[in-house]
Amino acid sequence: MLRGGRKIRLIIGAGLVLFAVLKYCSSAEINPYTNEKQHIGLSETEEIAMGLNAAPQMAHQHGGLHPDTQYQYAVDRVGKKLVNNSIAKDSNYKFDFHLLADERTINAFALPGGQIFITYALFSKLENIDQLAGILGHEIGHVLGATLCRTYCQRWTYARYFKRCGRGCRSFSCSRSGSSCTTY
Repeated sequence: MLRGGRKIRLIIGAGLVLFAVLKYCSSAEINPYTNEKQHIGLSETEEIAMGLNAAPQMAHQHGGLHPDTQYQYAVDRVGKKLVNNSIAKDSNYKFDFHLLADERTINAFALPGGQIFITYALFSKLENIDQLAGILGHEIGHVLGATLCRTYCQRWTYARYFKRCGRGCRSFSCSRSGSSCTTY
């Protein structure tokens, strides 16, 4: 038999989980670019602001922007051409393309709202503009598919749940296999 305090905490915890599930289920929208039903909970304006706020920190974590303006121009030119010749041009996202100075990490990624990054380590491995277009197009697809915001919202919901249950969420990690929360 549960003691009074544990029973109340269990009831409160179950109520929080029920509330989170109901909130998640009631926040469904149809993504206008993918026609997929999604549970995002952020407006495009909020996504854009989130990406713009995080962009300087992301650049800093990868050694800043690459100093070669010709390379940056190539990334901008290909990125803008992709946006202007796709459904991305009809979105409200503010696409910006950044070449990062990081020479060791082979990666490209996007932030919510249209901030797209490619590291010099990956850029230097490319053999032609078509490969660059493929990478940048892939990242544009992430922004339009709102997969970034869906992941963010799911992690945020989990963090709030764990914090309220008294376990606290110390850090997040996100990989191709999904996101996880490290608890105390």
